[in-house]
Amino acid sequence: MDSDYRIVTFDETAPAPTRDLARLHAALLPESPIPLLGTRFMEGFYYLVLPRSGAIRGAVAYVGNEAAGFIVVSDDDGFMAAALHRHWPRIGWLVGTSVLLAPRRMAYVLEALRLMRSAPPGETRAGGGQILSFGVLPAYRDLRFVRSTGIRIGVDLLNKGMGALRARGVREVRAAVHRDNLEAQLFYRGQGWRVTRRGLPGWRVPAVELAWQAEQPAE
Repeated sequence: MDSDYRIVTFDETAPAPTRDLARLHAALLPESPIPLLGTRFMEGFYYLVLPRSGAIRGAVAYVGNEAAGFIVVSDDDGFMAAALHRHWPRIGWLVGTSVLLAPRRMAYVLEALRLMRSAPPGETRAGGGQILSFGVLPAYRDLRFVRSTGIRIGVDLLNKGMGALRARGVREVRAAVHRDNLEAQLFYRGQGWRVTRRGLPGWRVPAVELAWQAEQPAE
């Protein structure tokens, strides 16, 4: 395994690499609500304030000096609505300055806020969690890279995210994937996940929901 390969975790005890997270999020998930609000929002609030409060946590994978992939998880379905209510002045300032710099962004901002204020995909479950964002740059999930290095960044990141959720008592985890993203769906299913819903209301693009459940203890 490449000696320069490492995974950096973040939560309320360890600061998030905000710039790397914002760059990966925008590159890998450009149609999700968070990048629609702009880089200033991601670096100045989402990946700065929310990890500090324990609302989100996750990890970034590095190969050499390059951020190659990331995962973000939460065990609080209502964290974004609560954050909008509690931190509205700061969010408004960050988003507003982004719109001033790029006025055409306004339509995207309104759509993103609508999605973030609405109920999250699926039903709220006690002891449940969700994978909010997850991706690996194409060069680092290419079979040639995997074969030459033995590194499976997606598997390692998923294990980190799931470990963080299980440590908080989570026994069921959900994730949403674009309906046309067969590579991601096959990846999850290969890790023991199952498709639970094939249409998620409120999503900007058609998506499916996958879920993982902890094994029930033997009686």
